[in-house]
Amino acid sequence: MRIWIPLLGLVAAAGCSHAPTGYVPQPPPPVKQIDMSTLDESSLMPLQKGEVWVYKVDILETTKAGSNSLAAEASYKVRDLTTQGGVQHATMVFAIHNSTQPPEVQQWTVSPKGVFQDSAGQESKSFSSPQPLLLFPLKDHKTFTWKGSGLCPDGSFGTMTVTAKVLDPEIVDTARGTRVSALPVEIHTDYASSSAKGQSRNTTWFQPGAGIVRYVQDFGAPDRRTHLVMAREQELSGQ
Repeated sequence: MRIWIPLLGLVAAAGCSHAPTGYVPQPPPPVKQIDMSTLDESSLMPLQKGEVWVYKVDILETTKAGSNSLAAEASYKVRDLTTQGGVQHATMVFAIHNSTQPPEVQQWTVSPKGVFQDSAGQESKSFSSPQPLLLFPLKDHKTFTWKGSGLCPDGSFGTMTVTAKVLDPEIVDTARGTRVSALPVEIHTDYASSSAKGQSRNTTWFQPGAGIVRYVQDFGAPDRRTHLVMAREQELSGQ
């Protein structure tokens, strides 16, 4: 999944809170583990037209001049959705709230074969072929690769080699502190864009019935390194 957020386009929105006097921490409630055999496209990437997923975003960017950290809120909105022959074609809009950065329009395909990102960028530029995030059945596609061209992690057009690995389900925290069991997919991208050569490592966590609940990216370019964390803000059931 290609998400690239330049720091110059963000407005910091950080805050902190303190526990009240006499607060006694309680053990977290148990979290139901995922049954891998039940996972498919409808459970891991459930889409409904008009639905909005809201995320808390934390970014740390390091350059030769020093480090900057910012916090913001972002969202994925299913702007349009069509279904034909069991295949869903979705137009997803990724936006940073209170930002000067224009929204990014992405085309996604969700089918019994897998979950694919077809395009990315403010002008929704297509990849040379759909880029897979998940392939089904999962047991037969624990690892997979993709090679092609399109918008690279640095926001420029170029070529990419992607290696993906589906990891075992694990418990993760959401932005509101809810603990959920989710399926992580780790992706390593080597790219050569019109601007530079670099690498990107990201992990996307899918929760059955909720979709993408967490995303972490480490991005390296000659002039900077960026660490990005996105966590869902909506209340999610611990399942």
